[in-house]
Amino acid sequence: MAEDQFIITLEDALEKRSVYLDNHVIPRIREGFRTYHAAFQALTNIMVRKGLLAEDPYKADQRISEIAIPDDTSFTESEKDEACMIRLAAFDNQLDFLNQYVELSPENLDLRLIKTLVGLTNYVRWKQLSETSTHSLTRAVAEYLGRMKRDSDPLSVSIVNDSHDQLVQATDKVINGLRLFADYRKERYKLDMRNKVLSKGGVDPRLAAHPEQFVQAVRKEFAKHMRNQPFAQDLVLQILEEDHGTNTEEARRQALDRISIKEEAPKSENRAEKSFRSMLEEALRALAAGGAPLESIISRTRENYQLLKLRQLSVGERLRKWINRVVQQTEENDTLTVEFFNEATSSRQNESIPFEEFCTNAMKKAKLSSALQVKGSTVSRKLHDASDDQFFEFIHKNIEELGLIHRRFNSIDTYLKSEIPRDQRSRMRSIHSELAALKDALQRANKKNHAYVAKREEFEQMKRLGIKN
Repeated sequence: MAEDQFIITLEDALEKRSVYLDNHVIPRIREGFRTYHAAFQALTNIMVRKGLLAEDPYKADQRISEIAIPDDTSFTESEKDEACMIRLAAFDNQLDFLNQYVELSPENLDLRLIKTLVGLTNYVRWKQLSETSTHSLTRAVAEYLGRMKRDSDPLSVSIVNDSHDQLVQATDKVINGLRLFADYRKERYKLDMRNKVLSKGGVDPRLAAHPEQFVQAVRKEFAKHMRNQPFAQDLVLQILEEDHGTNTEEARRQALDRISIKEEAPKSENRAEKSFRSMLEEALRALAAGGAPLESIISRTRENYQLLKLRQLSVGERLRKWINRVVQQTEENDTLTVEFFNEATSSRQNESIPFEEFCTNAMKKAKLSSALQVKGSTVSRKLHDASDDQFFEFIHKNIEELGLIHRRFNSIDTYLKSEIPRDQRSRMRSIHSELAALKDALQRANKKNHAYVAKREEFEQMKRLGIKN
């Protein structure tokens, strides 16, 4: 009877734990991985710009269908640069796939996936980053960052330090969340084994006095009823201790304690205000992640524009340029007339863009976005002192401006592809993945901004009604 009551209590605790994990832990893990990815990209982009790390030319060709840990074997000093290029590119693709396509839920986060995600999070040992590390990739990354700290400008050093701090914090957030899931999945596994294997009568309870024989008997029955799952001997021994051990009451209490939900103190209004501020800070981090891809877009588009200027001109084009320069004494016009789709009117329209002026202004915006990642920068200090309304307006304004920049670069890229001669198009630098990364950063920032507005309005409405949440 006591055993039946334990099973009922365990099932109830697991059901409540599942709801808690879904509502509270999953969002923390998801946010942890997004912060992790943004900080990782900030670091690798600086390494690329400083010439310490080369871009993997085959990165965009990788096709991912499931989460997996990239190659983690040791490499020699002579292989370091190429190995880091390939592995960090593969790692970035895995993080992107995880954040974009993998659903995290109590149902699909099984022990196998949890183990993979823990391994992925610790692919570089950010908490033990050292140039004397025995882990090849960690040691190489530490060497790259050490060289930048010794030789680079103060802004780059600040970005390196802040990004590393964010990676350490995100690692803790993710690992702690996954640990809670692991406890849940282990107790769920043990409950399934009790219900699907031990309750069938195929295992003699008298074997409990002989652990090895008990495990072998359970393994045989396990193959009949739970063949699609891995056999976990350590969890079978836990069941043995909880159901037939010398102190079953204490063992069961500990099992329930591992998945119990601790009562939290009621949140004060100040804590609610703080949580709203944290939502704006999450939006800001998402926005800042767009700085690096935007810089790459500008650089590559300028290179593509030079291909257009160096193309073989017709006689008429050369004559017009000569007239403008000599007769009319006007500067060469770099204005491009591009086409774009106006979503407001659902029609295609033309727009004239002064190319160099546009790129210069876009680079200022890219630098601003990158500066948002540095806690000690001027803009970060101003935002720290700003009110929530000012913070929100800053993010909203920059989302709109960066959205316009994204749309214009997309139009310019289409224009250049059509105007550059066919025999020269193979020399064009692709900006497809960078445009996608910038768009993703804007969408995530916009989503956080909208969530802030919704939560704030809900809070104010409840406050007016005299309801304390």
